[in-house]
Amino acid sequence: MRAGRPRFEPTDAQREVAEALLRCGVPIEQARTCIINPETRKPISYHTFCRVFGNEIATAVVLANAMVARNLYLIATANKASAATVQACIFWLRTKGGWRYAEGSAPELPEHTDGMVETEEAAQRFIDNALARYGRTIGHPPGSMH
Repeated sequence: MRAGRPRFEPTDAQREVAEALLRCGVPIEQARTCIINPETRKPISYHTFCRVFGNEIATAVVLANAMVARNLYLIATANKASAATVQACIFWLRTKGGWRYAEGSAPELPEHTDGMVETEEAAQRFIDNALARYGRTIGHPPGSMH
């Protein structure tokens, strides 16, 4: 028989919290502070977090990236798409999912802007050109410049 405190066993709610934090990219050291051991009323240790939530650590980011990629696919095959939603999906997949533009296919920004689009009209042209490269268009609100 073992002496000392019993091993920490997480609840389903604690597993959900850990998975949600990891999916959002919260580092393990910070995520573990959100899981409180009811015996000690303190956050569990890094070692315990890794032992207990190993499956969540291994799969959370992969599942999050798959969900975002699926949403981007659904947007690409839908009749209408929000430019902001497309941008958010692409941003996530490039920063968290490790996706990169194929060689020579990155959208080109206007030369005079140094990476910043200065006017709404220039921004709309840039978005329209980027979406057109992928065979997509978006609807413009009534009264807009289009």
